[in-house]
Amino acid sequence: MGLDKITRVAENRPAQCAGNATAHPHSPFLLMRMTIIDQPSENELASSSPLDSTNAWESACDRLIEAVGSDRQGAVRQLVKSRYAGGSGLRDWISAVAYRRAILPEQIPEAVVDVYLHDPEAVPLHDCEQCGMAVPVRPNRLHGMESQPEQQYFPHCPVCGGRTGPYYFWSQAAISPNVALRRQKPR
Repeated sequence: MGLDKITRVAENRPAQCAGNATAHPHSPFLLMRMTIIDQPSENELASSSPLDSTNAWESACDRLIEAVGSDRQGAVRQLVKSRYAGGSGLRDWISAVAYRRAILPEQIPEAVVDVYLHDPEAVPLHDCEQCGMAVPVRPNRLHGMESQPEQQYFPHCPVCGGRTGPYYFWSQAAISPNVALRRQKPR
């Protein structure tokens, strides 16, 4: 919901709509409550249909299976399509490709596919600093997914050789060019 809509909601509704008759009409608390009360418009509902989500998932699934070598496509297809046969890491990767603009190489290295086929706990939590490909790790069972992984399969990307780690690619996209220049090694 954009700021203009929040402002419009605050102007069109009195403070008692949020259950607080004494709140100032421009207080952040009131605006937050107004955001929760306000219903999405018909245009907002129409732009996010379940069919679009399903098509995005199916398209990403087909692209991932095509990127796997032909000798492993059947096993990968079985893991992806069956919820109870493992493959949650592959499904996480497909979700990232379908809904979060994750990068999928044209050809997935056999070593990466083998990790997903042999380790049912492998999930794509790391990515390559240079090419952005999601790289599987086995999360730490005691401390969760945000801590150091129990097993880091690829410290360097199997596609391009770049460093891998949590949010490496996406954090590079957020760095300004001036900061990137300062971080380079002097010649």
